Amino acid sequence: MQLYSEADQLLHLLSQVIAKVNKVFVPSKEDDSHTNLYFDSVSKAIYGRWFQKGHKRYIFSLNLIAFQFELLDERKRIEIKQDIVDKTIFEVEQELIIKLTKKGFKAESISKPLHFIITEYDFANNPIQFLSEESISQWLGYRSLANYACLDFIGLTQISSEIRIWPHHFDTGIYFEPTPKLGIGFGLAMEDNKVGNPYFYISAYPIKTEIDYTKIDDPQIGKWIILDDWKGCVLSLEEIGNKAIQKQLNQIGYYIEHVYHWLINQ
Repeated sequence: MQLYSEADQLLHLLSQVIAKVNKVFVPSKEDDSHTNLYFDSVSKAIYGRWFQKGHKRYIFSLNLIAFQFELLDERKRIEIKQDIVDKTIFEVEQELIIKLTKKGFKAESISKPLHFIITEYDFANNPIQFLSEESISQWLGYRSLANYACLDFIGLTQISSEIRIWPHHFDTGIYFEPTPKLGIGFGLAMEDNKVGNPYFYISAYPIKTEIDYTKIDDPQIGKWIILDDWKGCVLSLEEIGNKAIQKQLNQIGYYIEHVYHWLINQ
């Protein structure tokens, strides 16, 4: 899991640049979802959101194979490339602003801090280096698994939801409200102190109700974590193990179904 977590941390840092581009050019939303990202397993890239300039649409992305930022037009043609290797994140942002400005974009605000603070990684001010082949392979695999698991959850509930990566905590996830009284969040989170390992989570957000967590069922797969500031059921990647993807999805599916049905029946 160490290689995966190393990739997670670096890509979390790099994705802040995409979030900044989103914030500057994408029409804002009250819930900040305009800054969200998406990992696409087909093109192996992390995308921001589409935005309009004149009669053309653009989207900003991080190409995980070429390991460079790219501004793409609506035909997915590269309008701007921004190298990142051997540059600090500050240098990358400054060079990107210059390139965007030359293309006619008002890009100066990209240098402004975001409205949230991420983990202060000890490498944050160092020149960026390529991720190892194994590290990026693991990241692509587990984040693809997260996308599939989100689709399975959406299929189970038959409720529309958008699969996105939130740049603050960098979890691939979904949020939906199965009843007027309850919101549900599900996703793959980075390693943290709660679990000590990257993990899937299901957490309820009561709107007009209360949940009595003293009556929780044993999920058989995963475990409940009940804290003052967070309550949910987690399933670590370590518990899922390195098995065939369909077996992983079957395990995640059992966990999803059991926990979800308990929550919506409270």
